[in-house]
Amino acid sequence: MEGFNWENLKVLIEEKAIKNGDKSFMLFEDRTISYIEIHKESNIFANNLHKLGVKKGENVLVFLFNSPEYLMIWFALAKLGAVMVPINTASRSHDLNYIIKDSESETIILETLLLENYLEVRDQVNIKREIILNNNSSDKTHNMIPFQSLKNGQSDNLRTEIEKYDPLCIIYTSGTTGKPKGVVLPHFSYINSGITIKGYEDLKPGDRLFSTLPLFHVGAQLLIVIPAMIADIDFALMRWFSASLYWDQVRKYNCNVAHYLGSIAQILFLQPEKPNDADNPVERMIGGGISKQIWEKFEQRFGVTIIEAYGLTESGAVSIYNPFDRIKVGSIGLPVAHQRVEIVNESDEILPSYEHGEILIRPEKPYTMMLGYYKDPEATMHACRNLWFHTGDIAYRDEEGYIYYVGRQAHFIRRRGENVSSEEVEDVINTHPAVKESGVVGVHSEVGDEDVKAYIVSLIKDLDPLEIIRWCENKISYFKIPRYVEFLDQLPMTATNRVERHKLKELGIGEAWDREKSGYKLKKN
Repeated sequence: MEGFNWENLKVLIEEKAIKNGDKSFMLFEDRTISYIEIHKESNIFANNLHKLGVKKGENVLVFLFNSPEYLMIWFALAKLGAVMVPINTASRSHDLNYIIKDSESETIILETLLLENYLEVRDQVNIKREIILNNNSSDKTHNMIPFQSLKNGQSDNLRTEIEKYDPLCIIYTSGTTGKPKGVVLPHFSYINSGITIKGYEDLKPGDRLFSTLPLFHVGAQLLIVIPAMIADIDFALMRWFSASLYWDQVRKYNCNVAHYLGSIAQILFLQPEKPNDADNPVERMIGGGISKQIWEKFEQRFGVTIIEAYGLTESGAVSIYNPFDRIKVGSIGLPVAHQRVEIVNESDEILPSYEHGEILIRPEKPYTMMLGYYKDPEATMHACRNLWFHTGDIAYRDEEGYIYYVGRQAHFIRRRGENVSSEEVEDVINTHPAVKESGVVGVHSEVGDEDVKAYIVSLIKDLDPLEIIRWCENKISYFKIPRYVEFLDQLPMTATNRVERHKLKELGIGEAWDREKSGYKLKKN
């Protein structure tokens, strides 16, 4: 990709629309969207947003499931110079309230399937512009602006001047240490990561990507959309993940490159075996977090090559990658060219091969990682101390420089590809009038990663575990809600009165009450 002049997403979209015209860019359900179509439609929407008063640098909330409209909105904001703030579709009152207020957004774009979630906090926030998608009624839903009314008009290119360092997105992490933090990513980080990933995925003419990852995460944005555009190819995107439909969807769209999270790979592997499991067009699957125990078995069963990688939102989604022609099973790969990666001890001193330590990352090229955490210079300085970004993840290197992921620090839980803060869940549980205190940890999950378990000291006798679940259900995202609940007379505490979560974690699942075995179904919208 030598000689490219894309320093922002606006220029990339415009140039690729000119080059590829009516060529397919995105397949979604029974729709095919071309390069020129997504360009023109995003121009129209950007012009109409500008008329509504949305300006360069303004943060705009996007609360949608995967759809072509999501891309059109994202691209429109990029062209306008506004900053997209995508919201996890699982977010409920507690999460929504925090993100809306913390991001200082005055505009939200949401769809009717998520309207109920938003209405829970509408009176508590200060949103001036509300745009509703999928509103088939002729009347404005709750006096919101119908999305359809902004799809017609001028399709000329905007003249907005956008620099490579201008913010493109603020993506809220799931809160590995307390409250979620808004990761501010600049335009050039997307361009640079897209070019890098195109190379590591060996994308070439005729390839077609497949993904069920949500567009509110950096994974879908930077593993799929941008690399496909840079490679002048197309991709098929599903509205959401379905284990039973996954391989039929791959066959329907004839995709040869797919993406996964470790939990997705585990769930697919646990599906009943079929004679035609390997009869699919996928050649390689790229992602992170696959279990070492199933890696080669997965490849053999489904006839694919696994390319394991590692990255974080803060690092621009990609930091370590297995080269497609030199894969080491069990490894997350080698550092990418634009970042330096080291494994260090508690004093940030580089460790020799095979010694376990924290993964630290440093950019070798400007504006390829986050600009910082939104409105949180203290957290930014702490994460980037000693001029290194501290990931909080533990790993080691072999003699050839390949890195092997070991685990994560004990204060947060990894569930189905989402980070869950123990402190955040505890804060919600502890507000229940019958709860004295709680400790939340991750325990073994049969589908990979961990499940959430809550230990509770109750103020009353015979507190129903289901009451705790219902208490949490309208306050935090469904994936943060405990699966297991166990009551204790007291929690193990440190001398400074902090819960010793590692001692709780050692207890495992035990005889705890199990929400899934109880038959209770969580609300996921």
